[in-house]
Amino acid sequence: MDLNNVPTSGNSWLLRKVLRDEWGFAGFVVSDAFAIGNLVIQGHARDKRDAALRSLKAGLNMDMASGSYLESLADLVNDGSLSMAQIDEMVRPILTIKVRMGLFEHPYVDETLLDKVAAKPEHRQAARLTAQRSMVLLRNEGGLLPLAKNLKNVAVIGPLADSMEATEGSWLAFGHKPAAVTVLQGIRAKLPNAKISYAPGPQIRRDFASFFEDLGLVEKKPVQPPEEAEQAFQVAVKTARGADLVVAVLGENADMAGEAASRGSIDLPGRQEELLKTVCALGKPVVLVLLNGRPLSINWASQNVPAILEAWEPGTEGGNAVADILFGDANPGGKLPVCFPRHGSHAPLYYARTLSHQPEGSPMYRSRYWDSPATPLYPFGFGLSYTTFAITNLKVAESKIKIGQAVVVSADVTNTGKVAGDEVVQLYIHQKWGTDSRPAHELKGFSRITLQPGETKTVSFKLGADALSYWSTNAGKVIQDAAEFDIWVGSDSLATLHADLQVVE
Repeated sequence: MDLNNVPTSGNSWLLRKVLRDEWGFAGFVVSDAFAIGNLVIQGHARDKRDAALRSLKAGLNMDMASGSYLESLADLVNDGSLSMAQIDEMVRPILTIKVRMGLFEHPYVDETLLDKVAAKPEHRQAARLTAQRSMVLLRNEGGLLPLAKNLKNVAVIGPLADSMEATEGSWLAFGHKPAAVTVLQGIRAKLPNAKISYAPGPQIRRDFASFFEDLGLVEKKPVQPPEEAEQAFQVAVKTARGADLVVAVLGENADMAGEAASRGSIDLPGRQEELLKTVCALGKPVVLVLLNGRPLSINWASQNVPAILEAWEPGTEGGNAVADILFGDANPGGKLPVCFPRHGSHAPLYYARTLSHQPEGSPMYRSRYWDSPATPLYPFGFGLSYTTFAITNLKVAESKIKIGQAVVVSADVTNTGKVAGDEVVQLYIHQKWGTDSRPAHELKGFSRITLQPGETKTVSFKLGADALSYWSTNAGKVIQDAAEFDIWVGSDSLATLHADLQVVE
């Protein structure tokens, strides 16, 4: 990429003045894949030889994949364009790291080590716990979840329900074959005596070859003929019709998210929403499990599907973790690390936005969309539980502090439901005025706590100079203003429990 019209792989101001001189970085810098050679495409270098010269002089130590250094550095030294001292300067940090890693004593690795490590029971258990704690319950109307373990006839449908690739997610280690527990496998293991019917429905795929297919790292999948897709659609509907409850596992394939995988739309790809609507029309209880690497536009589902679990790309134990959540062996406590827009055209949509010239919510506020709400479908920090919580008694230890001082903010959290659960208590601030305009909300602390039914805990946060300072464009440095602040504590970025804080000179 360019930074102020200079590609970063040849940007000596960035790599030398800022990174090394100002920040004191002593390690080595490696380019992104092909980035040095790409200086030619970007119109910065004449050819690969010129690209190698510019990048090395700029302070880029290692060339990833473009071959520019390999092909050109010796000739550049021989003709005097570069000195051996310049080569030594770039090589020395690389050799330092290699020595510290012991690569000169043990230069070779066990190529099967990844699979051996991933297969260890303690690592599988850690992966299962991590997946459980990352999942976000978006909807649970009528308390459909958790499901009873005496269910006898369950349909699991969707193109991702038995996909190891989608469960493990994008950017797997090269050479690793996916070995994830799928959602279908997890549900079957949870209900060994029940009838678990499965139908994938129509195939979903990218319209164009993926980055990984282009590099030959994954096998290209053939396009499903329309007649086969329609037959698969009808089989999935028939499977759902014959069950007492349906778990629909929808979302994105592993190659639909990650590097070189942006989308103009964030709707469910393919015919997945059509399948979901058709199945819901059968009148069966439906649980939607999402496997995806980005927020998706699920407006219809958010109003019509009673239970929605965002499972992301949950990894090797993902299917077991999903089953643990669905059947109540784990209580979801994860929170959204990003807003869910209503439409792809609303992105980027983020909670820490600066304010407009009109108060948000006023009749005159028209700076976003006149044809749809400006609010997200699900806000930053959102996530439900199988229990309920009350956050009360917000206290700011001092109503007024001096610049550089700290203050303690606390609140009481009570489990008001009937089962144990986790709540992630979140602290947000808003600086009302300052040297620069400040965001409407800024997350400055969070704490995940486990509470038994009826239990209350006090959660405390320390707000100090680091939290109350910011980089000022006007001042050209990090500053802390004397100003008034809004303080909120709650369960997401729409928290309303409020207090005031004043910072003075």
